[in-house]
Amino acid sequence: MYLQSLRGLSAFDSGLVLLPQAFASMVTMVIGGRLVDKIGVRAVVIPGLIIMAIAMWLYSSLDAYIPIGQFQWLLILRSCGIGLCMQPLMVSALVNIEPRRLAQASSTNTTLRFVCSSLAVAIMATLVQTQNKVHYAHLAERVTAISPLGQMIMGIQAMLMAKGASATAAYGYALQTVSGLLHRQSYILAMQDAFRLSFVLSVVAIVATFFVSGAKKKAAQATETENMSAEERAEAEKAREEAALAV
Repeated sequence: MYLQSLRGLSAFDSGLVLLPQAFASMVTMVIGGRLVDKIGVRAVVIPGLIIMAIAMWLYSSLDAYIPIGQFQWLLILRSCGIGLCMQPLMVSALVNIEPRRLAQASSTNTTLRFVCSSLAVAIMATLVQTQNKVHYAHLAERVTAISPLGQMIMGIQAMLMAKGASATAAYGYALQTVSGLLHRQSYILAMQDAFRLSFVLSVVAIVATFFVSGAKKKAAQATETENMSAEERAEAEKAREEAALAV
């Protein structure tokens, strides 16, 4: 939305700008999955959340003139944090599940994750739309005859009238131009509010991660796996593969 609506990029160009974050998330997801077996869940997830919180805080000062390269680096930073969080949290959620119930647990976890993601997107979109109207109203209140934008309206009107336009048409065009600038600025401010909320939620997630269990029950799971039949063992292995793919 930012790249297409405010920066004027096409869908293809916007996809190219967003592409590096996918590679960054993929690499850090693999690294995080390997580190969690060595140093535990919290030691991987907390740094990932801190990185993501830093990216969200930097995004809270986003404007319409930030260089695309800097914008991409912020995307990569945020994706690295997400990559360090995703797979370790999945491991933490499923590590204590009995192998024979792993398929059901993985399906439930995946469903909840997709539902919560969709809900979060809807909440953020609603927040941006609501704050956009609020910020536009506040910005419009500041447009007076002596304000810079008020002077701009008068200047545009005078310029158009000098070129032969009528006073009414020139004034209407000037108002439309300034209104577009206000909509652009209010949309930026609304997106900044959304990133500030994301930053706060990231801090809350950091605190919540301290209560995530990093313990593993390898011995108990190994004993149970030995007592399982070949069919149950194959089903458990398939469930593990599905869980890995779901990440």
